[in-house]
Amino acid sequence: MLQRARLRRWGTAVATAAAFAFPVVARAHERWFVGGAVGETPAFFRSFGWHIPIAIVAALLVLVAARIVDGWLRRLQFGRGASVSLARTAPFVPLAVGLATAVVLAVSALGRTLLAPHLALPDTSSGTALVIAQLVIAALLVLGLFARVAAGGLIVLVVWSFALHGVPAVENLFFLGVGFFLFVWGRGRLALGAVFSRIVFAMDTAHMKPVALSVLRIVTGLALLWGGIDKLWHPELHLALIAAHAAWNPLVILRSTIWPALSENLYLFMIAAVEIVIACLLLTGWLLRPLAAFLALLFCVSAIFLPVSDLTGHLPYIAVFLGFVLIGKSVERSDRL
Repeated sequence: MLQRARLRRWGTAVATAAAFAFPVVARAHERWFVGGAVGETPAFFRSFGWHIPIAIVAALLVLVAARIVDGWLRRLQFGRGASVSLARTAPFVPLAVGLATAVVLAVSALGRTLLAPHLALPDTSSGTALVIAQLVIAALLVLGLFARVAAGGLIVLVVWSFALHGVPAVENLFFLGVGFFLFVWGRGRLALGAVFSRIVFAMDTAHMKPVALSVLRIVTGLALLWGGIDKLWHPELHLALIAAHAAWNPLVILRSTIWPALSENLYLFMIAAVEIVIACLLLTGWLLRPLAAFLALLFCVSAIFLPVSDLTGHLPYIAVFLGFVLIGKSVERSDRL
């Protein structure tokens, strides 16, 4: 038990360092819909105004309140029965994550891209080979056959995307966490490989499952954290996205209902601040289940304002969030919200 606990701590530490060194750039999602020329950074984001200290104080208050509520609910063992019941569905989580990832792979292959719409594959034999590789990995994940081999192939695709596209491929690092999770957990229920593994070999990875779950949570949290920070560092790209969908976006709804004078700059700043707070909550694991449920809903709602391709690309994120709803923070402590 001591060795497993030590392994879990080291695995989490390594995952945190790796994910921080190579963050998932959420800004790349906006590149799916806008071009490279997006204008200059507004002065609002280059000056220290009243909005910054207010946001910092509000964020700290939210984090403190979340910590207090999380501890209070844990001491009261609130919802423990429901949490245990949800945790029993854990084998279905890799099924959902695997199928969602397979959809992204298939759509990317058919569009001759590599894991993301903005990463086009060259019209060469190597590009065709990567298209075929994505289709094969997607098929293996759907069937649940040699799923761990497919997970390893997914990791190779992420590395290959860097060789082809460099920095713009940083977004694909999210799939490193997904690949590691699927490699450890397998493909879960309804997998053909479950029968095959009993006959040929059995891979005991039970002691690594908490590590894989922590890696997935940390990588996803850092992805959101970097996305929020990057919106503040490079706001012009998101502002271009707002301009591209000026007739129908959340800003239009806010202006027409409760805040007519809301500016685009302040709106974007608020989005970034909320994203950073949510990321911090995800990293800490406080109130993980309700937070993950909220994020899954939020990612689904985004499809109302953007093309269907946005929802397709977010399917693995939605599956991961639903997985956190079912499992919680740890497979060994399923009584925690």
